[in-house]
Amino acid sequence: MATTNAIKAPFVDGQLTVETKDVTDASSPLPLTTFTTTILDYSFDVFGKGFRITYFKDKGSSSSRNISFFFFDDEDRVNISYMETVTTEQGTRPYDYEVIDSSSTIERINITPTKQRYAITEFKVLAKSRISNETREITGRGHLFINDLTLG
Repeated sequence: MATTNAIKAPFVDGQLTVETKDVTDASSPLPLTTFTTTILDYSFDVFGKGFRITYFKDKGSSSSRNISFFFFDDEDRVNISYMETVTTEQGTRPYDYEVIDSSSTIERINITPTKQRYAITEFKVLAKSRISNETREITGRGHLFINDLTLG
């Protein structure tokens, strides 16, 4: 029996439309910001419990935002995180947010054993800055397509 050096290489595509609102002070919230992004990053969980998809807005710019979804392989559960980065005099730094509350409606559709589509019908995240009192409400919807390819 021949041995092969084939490697698993997922092809990932998707789109996310996000609305961000500053809810720090309810009496004077910032205007709602809406953006759509197709810039994605896919990473395996080293412990084999799932994978992480991160959607980026303005990646590589002086400031950027990202929303990450961690999909667990053995459950219908999804964890969501939110982060912004800002450029300072010393370089780019994370402006990290702690998720206070989150909810999502995500449907996994198995097209074939190696192809899945995730319909992100809605998600909502309430996140507070770790270095200030600033609180954001992040909502959105979109989709994700993953095709696990085997390259030899």
